[in-house]
Amino acid sequence: EDIFVLWVATGQPITWGVIKIVTMIALPFAFLNEYITDHPLFWSFLLPKNKRHLTLTPKMEKRLRYAEFFFVGIMMGLAENLIAIHFATHAVITSKTVIIAVLAAMPFAYFSEIIVDRPDFWKKVFRFFGIRYRRIQA
Repeated sequence: EDIFVLWVATGQPITWGVIKIVTMIALPFAFLNEYITDHPLFWSFLLPKNKRHLTLTPKMEKRLRYAEFFFVGIMMGLAENLIAIHFATHAVITSKTVIIAVLAAMPFAYFSEIIVDRPDFWKKVFRFFGIRYRRIQA
């Protein structure tokens, strides 16, 4: 995504140096997005201390997934894209660059936060490919 945005927004050629810089910027964002914000207790700081062990209803889970889509998917995607553009090309960030970065972040954020983070996503993928899937209970 970052390389696509970089190419569309700046028109710069994609070199191995650019790919290395973009990768070094993308790795911490990927870690933050997948290992920290997808942790079950990450969003509990939004709840009052006496309700942190609250069972989420399906409606609350859906709202939480959309909040994650917006804040984590789009906003972090935008930040990652703009940082990658700045460090890889030293281009000036303009409103056109921001718009391109947001438009590019949206489908990736939707796929990552709304589709892949669904509880039954991997079960459906495994079933599609004919792989037997059984969750191991700890």
